[in-house]
Amino acid sequence: MRLTGHQIMMAVCHHMKIHPAELQGKSRDPKMVRARRIIAQRMKAQDYKISIIAKRLNRDHTTIYSYLFPNFRADKQRRYLEKKREKLEARALQEQQHSAHPG
Repeated sequence: MRLTGHQIMMAVCHHMKIHPAELQGKSRDPKMVRARRIIAQRMKAQDYKISIIAKRLNRDHTTIYSYLFPNFRADKQRRYLEKKREKLEARALQEQQHSAHPG
């Protein structure tokens, strides 16, 4: 039986002694973040879409990705730096070729 997002949220809030409104607020308190992460994981295990989880927790979908996939931010940063390095290398090669063959 699939639990509703509300049921999951209420169970976690009850267990962690948190008011549901606190979860949807802006607090970055570690206890709140941990509760949100648990709710996101449980909802995902019940096949809820990322967008639905984000709406339930009043968070951006990228925040939910970071809850569900701990390396999400590190991987995103790594990909960004790799692209930046590739662009810089291409520019350096282009400048090198241009200086070797002045026109």
